[in-house]
Amino acid sequence: MQSIVMCCDFFYPRIGGVEQHIWSLSQHLRSLGHNVAIITGRYVPPGGGGGDAPRVGVRYMSCGLRVYHLPHLPMADQSSFPTYFGLLPLLRAILLRERATVAHGHAATSVLTHDFLVCARALGYPCVYTDHSLFGFHDFASINVNKYLSFALAGASAAVAVSRVSRENLCRRSGVPPHLVRTIPNAVDGCAFRPPPGDGARCSNTVVLLSRLVYRKGVDLAVELIPRAAARWPALKFVVGGDGPKRGALEAMVARASLSGRVELLGAVAHGDVPALLHRGAVFLNCSLTESFCVAVLEAACAGCHVVSTPVGGVPEVLPPHMVTLAAAPTADALLDALAVGLRRAPGVDARAQHAEAARLYTWPDVAARTAALYAEVAAEPPLPLAHRFLRLAALGPVFGPVTAILVALIHVMAAALDWAWPPEDVDPALPAPSGEELREALDAARGARRASVALDAHLRASGMGHLAAGAQ
Repeated sequence: MQSIVMCCDFFYPRIGGVEQHIWSLSQHLRSLGHNVAIITGRYVPPGGGGGDAPRVGVRYMSCGLRVYHLPHLPMADQSSFPTYFGLLPLLRAILLRERATVAHGHAATSVLTHDFLVCARALGYPCVYTDHSLFGFHDFASINVNKYLSFALAGASAAVAVSRVSRENLCRRSGVPPHLVRTIPNAVDGCAFRPPPGDGARCSNTVVLLSRLVYRKGVDLAVELIPRAAARWPALKFVVGGDGPKRGALEAMVARASLSGRVELLGAVAHGDVPALLHRGAVFLNCSLTESFCVAVLEAACAGCHVVSTPVGGVPEVLPPHMVTLAAAPTADALLDALAVGLRRAPGVDARAQHAEAARLYTWPDVAARTAALYAEVAAEPPLPLAHRFLRLAALGPVFGPVTAILVALIHVMAAALDWAWPPEDVDPALPAPSGEELREALDAARGARRASVALDAHLRASGMGHLAAGAQ
């Protein structure tokens, strides 16, 4: 059995596709007998307050999953500032404490993932990377992400793409040899999206949109599409879930088109409330401009919705044709035509039958088993010789290549110094993560102690000894 340490800037309490992927994969790997720990960044609740703010240090989730929240401050959008040398001692300590056999990083826009992969490889751990997004090759942001990722993956043992399109995109932009990249799709917990009883044939004039309200999710397309669809179908209603910087554009559109009674903006939706939201509509509308897989359309299909989507990235690979209507192009005109087809097809959908079929397409036990097989392969491989790694780095460019080679050499020197100053055998192993049952028992005991404290406080006050109660508090 493997001991896996996963790393990403994006994890709970933040909610999103990457976060849900890491959480679900970790749970099912644990169910297979593997040890899993998560490294992520410092989290502060919105507004900077909250009973448990800031989230720093070691936390345990309800299932017993151990999460290390590093103390450094996030730079932008929860992503860290790159600091290889600053994080190396802390990352080394965590990997040694967890007795890691595989290091697994996620997401190209997570700077912490890049630092982690470079440091873990310098420490001698086999590294796996999972790519969750598609990037271009010409805009400034994509060029920087791609260059930085090519450096992080120069020593990777293997990479995972969530779709065939994602695999091709990753190979082209990072230079990773295709034989090192596996296609292992996302998955969904189908049971959570089971349609309610009596919902066999859903017929409704409600269209559901659910995503982060950001540019790449096609919010501008939705702003253009919704008024035109509302004018074309007077009885049609829209329910929009999600939050983000583009929410103001939606609010302005609703006010401008006088659609307050037909467009409901819910704001952020907790993941546990997503099934109930999807069950409100017959059609799920996805306006994304880029997607490597799009878990949202799979969840919608599991909930019994007919999906109408832009044909971008890996979306055409996710669902069989009878569950989805794809627009001809990612434009408002094409989406309007696709929505017309989707509204005609939606009344004929047997929600419960579609759920049963969609829930079998992508399951977490299958994804976890395939990922575990990949871990076994990379853990059994001999370490990549340092000379080969420098050759990979040298191929990154006439300037960038030598710079990264010097940086890696310095990291190796620092790793050797740490091994001398703090030998690996002197690092105590982490205690076994508590089981979910043990955590529930501890929580019940804490609640019982709190109730006893409150009862004692009330008794002291009733007895005229309130000063003792105040002192006890």
